[in-house]
Amino acid sequence: MILASVAEPKKEHGQELLDKLAVGMKELQRIVEDRNRVAIAPKQKELLQYVGGVEEDMVDGFPFEVPDEYKSMPLLKGRATVEMKVRSRTTLNTRLLVPHCSGWIQCPSNSRELC
Repeated sequence: MILASVAEPKKEHGQELLDKLAVGMKELQRIVEDRNRVAIAPKQKELLQYVGGVEEDMVDGFPFEVPDEYKSMPLLKGRATVEMKVRSRTTLNTRLLVPHCSGWIQCPSNSRELC
């Protein structure tokens, strides 16, 4: 059913990712059964990469037209992870902020927001 939503030229790649996801889910089940807490997060991250790849393969072309007034600006056509150091005005503490952005769903006219 999921593969039916994948763009035609990307079906083979989508199937490959779904196969890896199925194997990885079995591995994750074993990790959970073994109560190996340290191994859970890396395995989840790996599996989410496969899910993200399948979602990207579902897109055939850019899903909307960019308004003329924004065509000269940078445009994210896909996904990105951005690392920023942010300092609080009140406490002057600095921390790392890592948002995950998707150019497939963000309205390009909302230029004041990062994601």
